[in-house]
Amino acid sequence: MFNHTGRRLLSAGWFVGCLGLVFVASARGQFPSQNVSLIAQLDLTDLTASAGNDCWGYVSPAGREYALMGLNAKLTVVEITNPAAPVIVGSVSHSNSIWADVKTYEEYCYVVNESGGGMDVIDLGNVDAATNRVTLVQRVTTGGLSTSHNVAINTKSGFLYLVGSNLNGGAPVVYSLANPAAPVEVGRWNEASARYHHDAHIVTCTEGVYAGREILFGFSEERGVDILDVTDKSNIFLLSRTSYPGVVYCHQGWTSPDHKYLYVNDEVDEISQTTPTTRTLIFDISDLNNPVLVNTFTTGLPASDHNLYIDGCLMYQANYKSGLRVVNLSDPVNPVEVGFFDTFPANDAVGTDALWSV
Repeated sequence: MFNHTGRRLLSAGWFVGCLGLVFVASARGQFPSQNVSLIAQLDLTDLTASAGNDCWGYVSPAGREYALMGLNAKLTVVEITNPAAPVIVGSVSHSNSIWADVKTYEEYCYVVNESGGGMDVIDLGNVDAATNRVTLVQRVTTGGLSTSHNVAINTKSGFLYLVGSNLNGGAPVVYSLANPAAPVEVGRWNEASARYHHDAHIVTCTEGVYAGREILFGFSEERGVDILDVTDKSNIFLLSRTSYPGVVYCHQGWTSPDHKYLYVNDEVDEISQTTPTTRTLIFDISDLNNPVLVNTFTTGLPASDHNLYIDGCLMYQANYKSGLRVVNLSDPVNPVEVGFFDTFPANDAVGTDALWSV
C-alpha cells in the first residue's frame, strides 16, 4: 500500500499453490475467474478485523501449511493444510495500522507496522500443536525502532532488512538472524545516495560475475529501482539507480528464479494516467551496474498494481480492483496471462481498494 496517501484498503488475500484461493473480502459474493477456483473464504468478520493488509505463508517441518494474514491490529495465523476448511489457530496483536508487513525465517515470522511498537518476533515452532500455537517472543525496539513500512528477508543468507522504517531515513537497515529469536542490527546503507525504500527484494547470486554476492533490489519511490551490494554489511554500496519512462511511484518487484530479469510495479502510474492500463516493467539485470528495460507487460485492464511474486515460471500479481492475475514467464520477456480471480467484481478501475497481496 502506498504509505503516504492514506488510501484505505478494504481487502487482502493469499494464493495457495495452483489449486485455489483463500480470500478475505468486504462481503461474500461471486467472483469472475479463469483457471483459478475458490475453495474457501474467510471474510473480515470471521477474522474479527476492520481491514487487511499484507500476507505470507509458512510450512511447518511436518509439512502443514499456514497463511499468515496481516490485519489492521494483529497478525492472524490460519491453517490451510486442508484448503477447503481453513482454521484460525492464533493471533498476535499490534498497534492499529492500515499498513503492516510479515515475512518468515526458519520457524519464526517477523511483523512490522506503521503505527509503533517496533518489530514483532513470533515463534511458529509450536504451530502444529493443539494449544499455544502462536507465541510472541519479543518486540524489537533497540536503536529506537518504532515503525517500518516493510520487512524483507534473504532466507539464503539469514539476514533481515527493514525498509521505510523510522530509522536511517527509511533506507535499508540490516539485522542478523543468526539467532532467529533475537535479531541484531549489523549494518545500514549510509552512503550519501541512500534514500527511503518502499520495499526490497534480496537475493544471493550463485553464478556469473556476481556469484557469492548478496544483492538488494530497492524500490525507491519516484527515483526508480536501486540495486545495492549488501554483501559486506559494514560497507553497503549502490551499484545502480535506474528510472524508467513514466515513473511515478516505484513500489515493489521480484526477480526471475535465475536472477536474470527483474519484474517491477509502479503503484501510481495508472492513477496519474502515465499509463492507461496495468503495467509491469521488465528489466534485464544481467549487468547489475546497468539494468535495461527490455519490455512491459499489461493485462489490458486499467486497475492499479500493488504486489507481485514469482514462483518457478509463474508470476502472481495482486492488482487491486482486478484482483489476482496469474502470468506465465516461460518466455521471460513476453509474459502471457494464464489465469485470474477477480476479487472486486464491481469494476477494474484505478485506485487502491481490493487485493493487496497474494
